[in-house]
Amino acid sequence: MGEISLGFFITAHGLGHASRAAAVIEALGKLHPSVHFFLFTKVPQFFFEQSLTVPFTRIEMETDFGLVQTSALSADLRASALGLSRWLPFAPATISSLVQTLKELNIAAICSDISPLGLEAAKVALVPSFLIENFTWDWIYDRLEPPDPRFKEAARYLGPKFVQADFHIQTTPFCGDRNSDLVSLPVSRAVRKDRETTRAELGVKAQEKLILLTLGGTKGATLPIPAQNCHQDWFFVCPGAAEAEERGPGWLKLPYAGRFYHPDLMEAADLVVCKLGQRDPGLVPGPTGLSGIRFFGSFFGLPFNSLFPFDP
Repeated sequence: MGEISLGFFITAHGLGHASRAAAVIEALGKLHPSVHFFLFTKVPQFFFEQSLTVPFTRIEMETDFGLVQTSALSADLRASALGLSRWLPFAPATISSLVQTLKELNIAAICSDISPLGLEAAKVALVPSFLIENFTWDWIYDRLEPPDPRFKEAARYLGPKFVQADFHIQTTPFCGDRNSDLVSLPVSRAVRKDRETTRAELGVKAQEKLILLTLGGTKGATLPIPAQNCHQDWFFVCPGAAEAEERGPGWLKLPYAGRFYHPDLMEAADLVVCKLGQRDPGLVPGPTGLSGIRFFGSFFGLPFNSLFPFDP
């Protein structure tokens, strides 16, 4: 059997969807070594180089609009509504060009996480399509407050695009029961290094408690390192919080495109404080089916707000 080409359309809304897609790609590639993966996405090249050992080609492309985020925790809804009204409906020339690319690459099937553009292109190109999601953009747009008719219009347009997928997978925890073909446990990339090795590379002492502060892959986004109520044996690691590695007493800030593989950081941590997305819950032991920003239980008897005094 010759090489098979599969297309993955991956949203660049944070790194959670790319993490999930990478896990699926890696597993498929190990099962079927003859597959070559074409990744249509704005997610940076370094992420896939760090995540994948199977052959892939990244094609830079905006595959959905999402929201205009002003930070990891907030969005500019006015700018988002304006951008959506310009991005939708899909231009026939855009779809036609994309379909031609799929044919030139001999794409046999398309998997979308959570790109409606990929699903539309698959329909026109007459190739099978797979949707993997824990939410879809129509579900988000339909529930934004305050309501805006442009969001409602986008939801009405995009809803049928997601429904037309030939096979629909929802990964827990998910938003909205879509009568999917398969509901799976959280999907995450595999850990590569044991806990002790990563802690040693981070410079964390054996007696220290490693607390990972992560906001889901938004460049430059970080939770504040607590300035008080800290035990002397606590050590904070903040991925994506600096241009280069920065170390201080009891903390380490890591660059966005750093040398540490995120699942290994999760494995090394004693506690994770995060914006829950697809990059994090599948790797955190305990109550992972939570939503929003929450402390995973209390730590040494201290409530969440005593360490991080802000309201998300």
